[in-house]
Amino acid sequence: NGDGVNDNFTILGVQNFPNNSILIFNKWGEKIYQQKGYDNTWGGEKDHGDSLPEEESLYYYVFDDGEGKSYSGYVKIIDHI
Repeated sequence: NGDGVNDNFTILGVQNFPNNSILIFNKWGEKIYQQKGYDNTWGGEKDHGDSLPEEESLYYYVFDDGEGKSYSGYVKIIDHI
């Protein structure tokens, strides 16, 4: 929401894995975002900066550290509190 708190999806230590990549999917399994060399800059938009639908709030990620390990989980986006 632009308040400076949790505005981007942050993976601690990501700078230690320069060959990393991230994929983010919506609840239907459609890829909405990807980045090679992820640098903690995803702020909840689609590829090319398009806004996400307001009614969707749960997204799933797969992070590949570039060294043979993958991690997955989900991110819940809340517009305001």
